[in-house]
Amino acid sequence: MSANMASASLVDTLRAIYIPSESACGLIGELLEIALRHSTGSYPSNDAYLRGIYSGEYSDVFPLCLSGVAGVGKSQLIKALRRLMPVDGSFDPGPGVSDMAFTSMWEINVKDKKGIIPMLTKFLPPEKQGENRRKTVDQVMAYCRKKAFREGVSLLVADEFQFYTSGDASAKLAEALLNLSTLGVPMLYVANYSMLQKLLGRPQQDRQRLMVNPRLLLPDLLGDDSWREYVEECVRVSSGAINIEIDAFCETLHVYTAGIKRLCILLLGIAYKHSRARGAVHIGLHDLKSAYQSTEYAVNKVDVEIICRQNITGKSGRADLWCPLALPQSTALAFTASSEKKRDEVVSEQLVRSSLTLKEKNAVKALEGSHVKKSVNSGDVIKLREPRKAPTVESLTASLQRLIERDK
Repeated sequence: MSANMASASLVDTLRAIYIPSESACGLIGELLEIALRHSTGSYPSNDAYLRGIYSGEYSDVFPLCLSGVAGVGKSQLIKALRRLMPVDGSFDPGPGVSDMAFTSMWEINVKDKKGIIPMLTKFLPPEKQGENRRKTVDQVMAYCRKKAFREGVSLLVADEFQFYTSGDASAKLAEALLNLSTLGVPMLYVANYSMLQKLLGRPQQDRQRLMVNPRLLLPDLLGDDSWREYVEECVRVSSGAINIEIDAFCETLHVYTAGIKRLCILLLGIAYKHSRARGAVHIGLHDLKSAYQSTEYAVNKVDVEIICRQNITGKSGRADLWCPLALPQSTALAFTASSEKKRDEVVSEQLVRSSLTLKEKNAVKALEGSHVKKSVNSGDVIKLREPRKAPTVESLTASLQRLIERDK
């Protein structure tokens, strides 16, 4: 394969991996229990089922919110949940009634859906899907309520809700969520941190209904078993394309991605192209570093360093990367410790580089290949180093900030 094709093949393979963290497994189990409680409570007998079809009664639900930074694995969690839910089929409700179809879970991808009716169109009969303009929201909602009960739907999942509106249209977000919560089915909606902040600015009556059950999916920490399992699986499925000692690989990959799986896949794809460019057939640590410093990864590099700085300072650096909900103290301390380690390594490396002689810099350039910036020429003016002082927390944080500003 060409380098680009091989890199794309590696990325596709890595995307197929799903190693859930302990918190992700707990959330999946909780959602399965919620669906089971709804099913057993709503359908205690065949008679109750038949009565419910014609009664038209429904009850509001308090939807659960699942949030996390982009790329942490929220959509993958939903796919895993779908594989665990009962498969669709049909059943016999009793004498004199034809077989009924059942569906355990409804999924809505809110991206590019502007309004409740486009969201629910897929649940309308084929002959009525072209009549959306002549239907009102109340008519569509009434039909979907009856269909959800008739088909035994026990869970509704709305993914990518942050794409529903642009700007600060929090009123439209709240209205859409409140409408979906009247379908009478337990509901989970997935959104990023920016959307959470919009909803937290809504009136108290909206917050009580929409933010009563938030769940956060956080990146794996460096010391988590699930992180090591994920990295080992990346090595296994790469079929030799990754050739790095596992402990060093776990640590370096986490430093360059903040534990975000989507960034891991992107970084490894770039690193493989860099390895091929230098004539190798497997990724080494220097390929990860050159990928981290590449133009292709530049936007994500800024995100990773902002997340690192936020975890250290406890202050928001950017709305879409900052969780507006308070984290448990133990979790916050763990993220701070992991980020401080990354910060110290970045600053230490910069200090070492600044102390190199011209000859040593040229040697580093030869080792790292063409991805490192050109060293100084013999005619360039080289500033003498000032005496090094013992680093403090304040000086290290300031140094990291200067590095971020320099790389923007």
